Amino acid sequence: MRRRMIWMLSLVAMLTAGAAVASSASASPVWRFGGAELVGSETVVAETAASTLTLPGLATTCKASVAMTISNSGGKGIATVESMSLSGCGTNGVCTVESATAPGTPWPGSTKAVGEKSYLVVQEFNNAILYGGELCAIEGWTIDYEGSVGGLFDNSSSKLIFDEANAAATGSSLESIGTTTTHYDAQYGVKATGSHAGQALTLS
Repeated sequence: MRRRMIWMLSLVAMLTAGAAVASSASASPVWRFGGAELVGSETVVAETAASTLTLPGLATTCKASVAMTISNSGGKGIATVESMSLSGCGTNGVCTVESATAPGTPWPGSTKAVGEKSYLVVQEFNNAILYGGELCAIEGWTIDYEGSVGGLFDNSSSKLIFDEANAAATGSSLESIGTTTTHYDAQYGVKATGSHAGQALTLS
């Protein structure tokens, strides 16, 4: 009887420890500066020389600058995309880009842990691209690329990396021209512009 009780107590202890580990593993990552959890909010800018939207037969690339406000709430990181500007756009074919905007901001975002990796998922993403060019089949069309984008946050470089693998890991997706699946690729360097300017930003 005593052995059975000891066995049961050991089992309970193991299950409790396992639950604690599972809870820790599933916890959402939070924003940090210098290893310390961000208190309050901070403004950051994310910039890339190549923000690329790809659908079958057409890839559109722009320089992009994103202004965000980040904070922590309820044990997870929050990000609000205040604005996104696009410039220097072009395509991989005969189509030209007459204008490129990012309507509908602010867009909401939150952090997510998948395994040991930390991600930022932005909802309500929208890039509206007006195409031109005499030989372009969609000349005069404005195509909206809409949905969610999920990016891996690389703590070693403070970079936010969007690609097909990270979209799959976060369950995010973009669509255009009806329900045509669109891929988004970009590597953004992220830096603080407020009271934490000059400090390395991490997500963990």
